[in-house]
Amino acid sequence: MDNSDDTLIECSRHGTGSSAIVCQHLLQEKNRSLVFIENSSIPGDRQAWCGDCEALFLQEKELTETFRQFNNFAVVCGECYDEIKARHAKQDAD
Repeated sequence: MDNSDDTLIECSRHGTGSSAIVCQHLLQEKNRSLVFIENSSIPGDRQAWCGDCEALFLQEKELTETFRQFNNFAVVCGECYDEIKARHAKQDAD
């Protein structure tokens, strides 16, 4: 896999890797699962936010300052993104 177009980030846990973006809620919430919504269908453009951010985005209809402050995007490495996605992705009922 060629990551030459990725923006690299240095992660204290995973070392140097590709970057991804998540909302503060996905990053901070560890005790419960939130809805995980990926915001890009472009491979390698990894962006996600939670259900509350999605609801505000739909209400605001664009990336307003109110939305940006609520979302408070954080840059994480790709491996952290995968861990966050696994923790917060909606689980199918058994």
